[in-house]
Amino acid sequence: MAGATLTLGQELAEVNAAISAVYRRKEYTTSNNITYKSEDLRELRASRRELLENINTFGSNYIMGQETEPSGDTSFVSFS
Repeated sequence: MAGATLTLGQELAEVNAAISAVYRRKEYTTSNNITYKSEDLRELRASRRELLENINTFGSNYIMGQETEPSGDTSFVSFS
């Protein structure tokens, strides 16, 4: 979904799917460089931790970059 605006919950779902995909493979090649599973998992888990912290603060429906006030699981855009 390049260019699409995702909520934190949607981003978390994508990271979790990527983590599952990493568990299903041993290694892969990108631009003649081999990236190993442990390196991918480290990066994805760091992204997941950051997303979970943001979800705890702003709610899963929040879109990063919005000018909003955290309000549980709902965010309202401010046009002031």
